[in-house]
Amino acid sequence: MSLDDIINRKPGKQPRIHPYIVGVGATWHIIVDSTALVQAQDGTEALLLLMAAHYVFNIEYCPQVLPTLLFLQSELLGVQDPFSSKSKTLQVFLPRLEEAKKL
Repeated sequence: MSLDDIINRKPGKQPRIHPYIVGVGATWHIIVDSTALVQAQDGTEALLLLMAAHYVFNIEYCPQVLPTLLFLQSELLGVQDPFSSKSKTLQVFLPRLEEAKKL
């Protein structure tokens, strides 16, 4: 299946409004507005480029992955914003993570 087939495979449905990652073979692609914007060589680079696409185009994170991306943004990248500090999921998870580190 080609990249274009994957991007366009849901006929009759509205296009995704949030950027997303598609892996084809050994290459990862960041898709924004049904367009393959940039390629990455591995999953880590793809994730960082996905987060950069949200920032550059001022697009909110997809609600289905919001807690995960907020965690990566705040804890791994060290970028704090009002959404990170107000996230109930992070408020519950982070203290538990600190406790687990002590074990």
